[in-house]
Amino acid sequence: MEIPKYITLLILVIVLQSCGVTMVNSGSDFDKSEITEVEFCRLNNYQGQLIKTTLEYSGMEEYWGARGFEDCDLNNEVDLNFEEFYENERDYLIDPQLRRLYNNYPTHKAIMTVIGVFNKDTINGFGHLNSYPAEILVKSVRIKVKHK
Repeated sequence: MEIPKYITLLILVIVLQSCGVTMVNSGSDFDKSEITEVEFCRLNNYQGQLIKTTLEYSGMEEYWGARGFEDCDLNNEVDLNFEEFYENERDYLIDPQLRRLYNNYPTHKAIMTVIGVFNKDTINGFGHLNSYPAEILVKSVRIKVKHK
């Protein structure tokens, strides 16, 4: 029996994403020409803008946060919001990697390249119990899970 081409393509995309090789999109439209590539620790200057950054994502239980690769005020203060992946029923593209990370949080972290909108609200907050003063609403992501 021959496997339909779209099934083969879907399997290939999931395998590549699980290896952290390819970016996957949430299904939301965004203008690639508006993306500003920025270091994580400089995100405060890009409120409400579409950014691309590389970060480390780690945590425990329901507390997960992003941090840069240098010391800065934003480290562990930024929530990654993946809601558009779930709203657009594209969570199957990120769930295997996130589940692997969450199930092994004492020994694993993720290095992610993220395209999304950076928002900061120190009064209302974001994430679990609104405990993070900033978030990135993720539009596209590459996830590489690795040992700490």
